[in-house]
Amino acid sequence: MVNLKLFGEVNVKVNNIDLTTQLPRKGFGLLIYMATQPTKVFYREQLANLLRHDYTKKSALNNLRFNLWQIRKIIGELMNEELIINNSKQAIKINSEAITSDYAQFYSASYSQQYHESVRCYSGDFLEDFYIIDAPDFSDWVFRERENAQRKYFSAQFAYAQDLMNSHRIEEAFNALTKLSDIDPLNEMVYLRLMQYQYASDNKVAAISTYRNLKIILRNELNISPSNEIESLYKRIVEDTNSKNSEVILHKSKGDQFFSQKIKIYISKSSEKLSTYARMLASFNNTGTQLVIDLCDTPGQRIPSEGMFEILNSLYHSGKYCISQWKSKCEKIDSDIRNKIIKDDMIFFSMFETLIVSEKSECLIIRIWNFQYLDSKTIEFLSYLSRRKLDKQIVILAVYDSSQRNLQVEKFIEFYQGINDVEVIEE
Repeated sequence: MVNLKLFGEVNVKVNNIDLTTQLPRKGFGLLIYMATQPTKVFYREQLANLLRHDYTKKSALNNLRFNLWQIRKIIGELMNEELIINNSKQAIKINSEAITSDYAQFYSASYSQQYHESVRCYSGDFLEDFYIIDAPDFSDWVFRERENAQRKYFSAQFAYAQDLMNSHRIEEAFNALTKLSDIDPLNEMVYLRLMQYQYASDNKVAAISTYRNLKIILRNELNISPSNEIESLYKRIVEDTNSKNSEVILHKSKGDQFFSQKIKIYISKSSEKLSTYARMLASFNNTGTQLVIDLCDTPGQRIPSEGMFEILNSLYHSGKYCISQWKSKCEKIDSDIRNKIIKDDMIFFSMFETLIVSEKSECLIIRIWNFQYLDSKTIEFLSYLSRRKLDKQIVILAVYDSSQRNLQVEKFIEFYQGINDVEVIEE
């Protein structure tokens, strides 16, 4: 019996004897092509054209005969039956009863909706790292098969993850989806499903983190934002989180002490205290009178100017900038930051204008959840913003984990600590 492994690292075994290195490349490719279509009858001329490159018809047919002879000689010596059957003088076929493969098992399991078995068979891309350099038609076929198999695998893995969720095997469902994001880190459907499962399992923090990771990846790789469906889910999760937090946290009105300072920074090394401060920040929502912008809402080092991009993205999607010229303004500032052509003071002024000129809210709240990770350019902008004379109230609320030191943040805190409208609470 011939056994082919076609997903991941390719190999061929006959009666458990590995012949992978003994078969010539074109002979191996020919065997694979026929084995993946076990019921098909192949005309010799068709197979010859598959493997030829700038050969004459006669030369191609001679090469085909040689490749078939190699397969029969190397594999046939270990078998008691014919592997390749002459269907006629011009046509041949594979003996389907003499060969098995993970490819056949994968498709059989997929079609019968045995999703666990299907994903088990898929151990990597179809014919991973297997190429025949001078056979472009064969390479094109491999590419098409690889794409089709990956689509089938994604469908099977999605269905398997859903089965796991239905069985309350939540961690396994998350792992199944994580495998898909490892293969295609730009596939938004994977992140949408992951956020849905995390939200359904009441793990809202993880769902928000998944959203933030996706947003960073899409911005860095494609310079786009997540889909409307993902944005809507994210807003629903945040609103749900905020509404539940408000049940246990006393809301501070705009007239009380929470807003008596222009900048309020909470500092602690205690994870318990930091969590308490984070819950306080979470109690402030977007309303008709205040717009909330979130920076660094997940841990981890930031890329240069990432906080600036987060501010622009929040303004772009806030609903208060639906007028096209203001969206264009956000896009232009984004481009200026990336191209590094415009001086910082001009970019800061443009950002400042965008924040206040069109914004109709009475109060703008910038929440910095992990101040220790904020990038240096955004810190400079916040310093610029805090020095401006404004007709409206802009409040900066920040939580700083002093066990993760950031010297620029500490200089910012030290500079503003003795100034009016700034309060630093360190515990």
